Amino acid sequence: MPMKKLVLLVSAFTAGLLSIGCSSDDSENEPALLPELTIDGETTIVVPYVGGSYTIRYTLENVENGRPYADASCDWITVLSHTATEAQIKVDPLIDAPRTGTVTLSYPECNNITVTFNQKEIEPFAQSISLSVEQITMNSATVVVSNPYEDYWVCPRVETKSFYDMQIAPDPAKWIATYCNKNSSIGMFMSWRTYYYQNYANNPKTFPDYYSISKADGNSHTFPNLQPDTEYVAFGMEVDPFCNATGEIVSKGFTTEPLPPVETIDLDFTVEATLTSKSGDYCYIDLKVTPSNTTAPYFCQCLFKPNLDSSVNTWGGLQGYVENYLDSYFSSTAASVIHTGAWQSTDLRLYTWDLTDSCPVSIVLCGCDEFGRITSQIVRKDFELPIQ
Repeated sequence: MPMKKLVLLVSAFTAGLLSIGCSSDDSENEPALLPELTIDGETTIVVPYVGGSYTIRYTLENVENGRPYADASCDWITVLSHTATEAQIKVDPLIDAPRTGTVTLSYPECNNITVTFNQKEIEPFAQSISLSVEQITMNSATVVVSNPYEDYWVCPRVETKSFYDMQIAPDPAKWIATYCNKNSSIGMFMSWRTYYYQNYANNPKTFPDYYSISKADGNSHTFPNLQPDTEYVAFGMEVDPFCNATGEIVSKGFTTEPLPPVETIDLDFTVEATLTSKSGDYCYIDLKVTPSNTTAPYFCQCLFKPNLDSSVNTWGGLQGYVENYLDSYFSSTAASVIHTGAWQSTDLRLYTWDLTDSCPVSIVLCGCDEFGRITSQIVRKDFELPIQ
């Protein structure tokens, strides 16, 4: 090979090596890329007064297996979770004035990103649904909701007018926000959850079924256990099957039917009482009552005589005592003190004190209708039951 060609080949080979060496050095000397955090969406979110759930999506580049931090600036904004790509946020319903809070996204060597939540004030309601009250009786009424707007879930409710005027009417939107707050101890969700767990073994109703929440036009619900001759307010409010309020309430007042006149009867009783045993301050009585009319319901109460005497003095006589008792406790104790026909109780327990040779027992009886009203003369029978 001529010398000139050999020199050229060696020169080219050397230049190539030098070029490769320089490229390798340049790559090793390049600075490492810093983490970069960017948000995929708006940094300002307008929240309705009922609150809600939100997702903040972001991208973290130049990092392996890392995730940003997400911190809320106030207690009404909660960061439920945050991953490498998104944060789940919950905003509570508005209670008072409009407010602003933030969620800050951060990661080492990155600029922080602040997402602002502006919770707006309650807007005036615009009626779009209507309702009627039908089949009004002394103790029940049926509320029918007219809802031609298929996007609305509506829940019919009934409250006494006094409650409605005091608690709801001054600020319906604020009341709904509290009533539909799942964390509220007085809210509808907590009431349903208590019912659900108490009836867990008996196929309890779902939340929307329990409150008759429906989109149907003509959705109706009958409300029992109302009080006679009482002013009520029926209202429909927009709330979905997940207890999220959408902000409207429409109301209509009504009054239940009055009670019929009291039908009085002549009623007398034969009573037998025997002391069966005594244990400490308790006496056990075997009581048998036979009314002169076996089809009329009657009130019967057996008491330790000093207890009855004290109560009679408090209420100004036997009539006042019985009227007050029925008025105060009829709905809760009717099963135990209202009877029809012959009635007998074995080992009826009475709390007693200061007994010597006998146990003084008083039995109070009178006719009583289904509304807890006295329908006959009041009979009192006293016994001195010997202690064996």
